[in-house]
Amino acid sequence: MKCHEPELKLDIDRHLQWPIYLQICECFKSAIASGTLQPAVRGLATELSTARGTIEMAYRILVDEGYLEVRGAAGTFVSASVASVRHEEPHSGR
Repeated sequence: MKCHEPELKLDIDRHLQWPIYLQICECFKSAIASGTLQPAVRGLATELSTARGTIEMAYRILVDEGYLEVRGAAGTFVSASVASVRHEEPHSGR
C-alpha cells in the first residue's frame, strides 16, 4: 500500500519585499497547525526553485521558535510540544 502525504500549499510571492524564507516560515506554521508534514529541504528547494540555504534559514527560525526540532541524522520533525498542543485543540467548523 502506498501512502500519500497531503500536498503542502506554499504561497510564495517573489515580488513582496518580505524575504522568501520568512514567507516559508509562515506557510510551515500554518501547515504544522493543520497537521501537514513539511517536505525535505532539498525537495522543497527544488519545488520552489530556490536555494537550499533559503529553506534551511526558514527551518532554523522554526527550530528557534520551537515549531521544529532537529534529531541529528534522523532529520527535522515537528516539535513534540507543538504536536501535542495541536492534538488538544478542538477543531473549529470554520
